[in-house]
Amino acid sequence: MALPPAPTDEMLRRALTALRGGAAAEGEHLLRQVLAADPSQPDALQLLGLSARTAGRLSEAIDLFRRSLAGRDGQPHVHNNLGNALKAAGEMAEAERHYRIALAQKADYADAALNLGILLIETARFADAQRHLDDAARRFPASAPIAEALAIVRQDVGDGAGAVEAARRATALGPARLTAWHGLGQAEQAAGDFPAAEQAFRKALAIDRRSAPSWAGLSNALRCQLRDAEAETALRQALTINPLDIAAHRNLNAILWEHGKAGEHLASYRDAAARHPNEIGLRLAFAEELLQAGRTDEAERPIAECRALAPDDPHALDLAARLTARRGDAEAALVLHRRAAEAAPASAFVVNLCDTLLRLERADEADAECVRFLKTAPDDQAILSRQLLALRMMGDPRYRELFDPDTMTACLDVAPPDGLDAGTFLERLAAHLRALHTSTTQPIDQTLEGGTQTFGHLFAVDRSPIVGALRAAIQTSVEGFVAGLPDDTRHPFFRRKSPSIRFTGSWSVRLHAHGFHTNHYHPKGWISSAFYVVVPPEADDETARPGWFTFGQSNMALGASDVVERYVKPQPGKLVLFPSYVWHGTVPFTRSAERMTVAFDAAPL
Repeated sequence: MALPPAPTDEMLRRALTALRGGAAAEGEHLLRQVLAADPSQPDALQLLGLSARTAGRLSEAIDLFRRSLAGRDGQPHVHNNLGNALKAAGEMAEAERHYRIALAQKADYADAALNLGILLIETARFADAQRHLDDAARRFPASAPIAEALAIVRQDVGDGAGAVEAARRATALGPARLTAWHGLGQAEQAAGDFPAAEQAFRKALAIDRRSAPSWAGLSNALRCQLRDAEAETALRQALTINPLDIAAHRNLNAILWEHGKAGEHLASYRDAAARHPNEIGLRLAFAEELLQAGRTDEAERPIAECRALAPDDPHALDLAARLTARRGDAEAALVLHRRAAEAAPASAFVVNLCDTLLRLERADEADAECVRFLKTAPDDQAILSRQLLALRMMGDPRYRELFDPDTMTACLDVAPPDGLDAGTFLERLAAHLRALHTSTTQPIDQTLEGGTQTFGHLFAVDRSPIVGALRAAIQTSVEGFVAGLPDDTRHPFFRRKSPSIRFTGSWSVRLHAHGFHTNHYHPKGWISSAFYVVVPPEADDETARPGWFTFGQSNMALGASDVVERYVKPQPGKLVLFPSYVWHGTVPFTRSAERMTVAFDAAPL
């Protein structure tokens, strides 16, 4: 005589035990038995959905959760799980809707509150995220994960002190949570307290020595304390754990280059690529750095490997186009550039397309590409810089509208802090900055030649009184310059006029004999700058103009129109300001002498 079938509740309990014990196949078999008898059984559907989600079967999981809710809507946990699956599938709006339904059905649902907050952060709705997570932190004061998320969003909106406070609360609530200590390290680092950041990252690593992100975070905190040898060791640890971490490769190789270890430069990419032959991201990054370093012949192989792995990948197409252009076949490069920009109309790909069009003297086509891109990204400084060149090449009157040096540039005196004369202030500032120039050569991804550049965001990381006084004086000068700009809501530069500014990056450059800046623009600013701290006597030569600042000329040798439009004589204590999209550089020095500046990018607040 056959045994009667097991009751549904018993089958569900057995299935849940199997799933929790890692026996997914057994658990799913039991659940399918339940569903064979009752296809709409909501508990079996949602448990099977969880198993499918764990296995990465997103479409199946979403369908199962929806079927479970169709049978019984009042399941906040299923709405939350459906939100997670939808978010993983990139359906952010639907995910948000289900998180909100979960919270409407169960107001004290901390997991749903956390998940909604994370989604708002990931969709860059920082003000909404902050309001939501502030409220969640009040309603769930014992939740370490919510405190961690609140620290992240406060950092995103520029509330450094608030981010540190929330992150410290997270470590108090969850002292054994690696993510809490890692988050505190990030918050302390963003706030400029690098010893505290180092301590937090070390506590994270004490919980789990295999945390590659915490090794990378520790490296950054060490480097900001000018301990580059220890930073290099920490990055090597990160890459031992995760050899596919592109940012760690990039940072490690920057240290190697800047400290004269040319023989080791980029070897980490090559070693990792040999162990992971099918990882296209690694090869793309390797090829990018080879091209950046001017090692064109060496770049050919990884670019060919990328094309073989993913023939239609836009980054691989763009790399192939740039390689082809460097070898002198601009027409063939143009075909590849167009394919890359059509596949992914990202700024970098459109910029490289425009560069090739400009070299082919097809300025009207380059301008058309810029106009099209600026409709959706009107503040893109890289695209504006190419439009500037195209308009000048065509002799288009819009060029002078886009760059009028008389109204868009300035050379200002920066007042020293109270109690110091200008000479004493500059001497003390120079002595402080010299101690920060610890590398032996220029960064490989920057525009200076024959000099060094400080690491990190100087105004954010340096808490010394002398740099603080400089920052305050410069902020006053820049905001005064902005106040005098015309009011024009249609102009790409003037329309961003604001009573207050924020610094998006800042650094010091120290040039020596034959040092100079290649012609360039600043992609991450609105207003950019050079503040002169030390200027050698040879800059007084008004014929050769060594060390003088130049406006107008690009780095692409585009013919008769591509010339310097204006020279500015460098003088200690002077601040030069200009739109970030304007091409600029310096005339090389001819003698052995120090030239030191502080530069920054600023954006409207």
